[in-house]
Amino acid sequence: MRFYLFIHEPLIDTIMKATSTLTRKTALEILIESRDKNAINALIEQKEIALEEAINNAEWYASIGLDGMADDEVARKEKLIRDIERLRAAI
Repeated sequence: MRFYLFIHEPLIDTIMKATSTLTRKTALEILIESRDKNAINALIEQKEIALEEAINNAEWYASIGLDGMADDEVARKEKLIRDIERLRAAI
């Protein structure tokens, strides 16, 4: 996110740039930090079900020629795999 500050001086016009990065924790990060093993295990189970669905959806979309949607499901699958690995490492 960029903010520009315009300063008008009688003889000189100056533009000052400031760059700011705003970060906020995701629900996944908050859950991992909580160390709530029951909630983490429950989320792992939900994400494993979603992973199976993403794999099946990707194959189906590819089979009917919807390559863009298949790519979206592959990206979803890869994110789910990363999330599951992070959750398992937190237990």
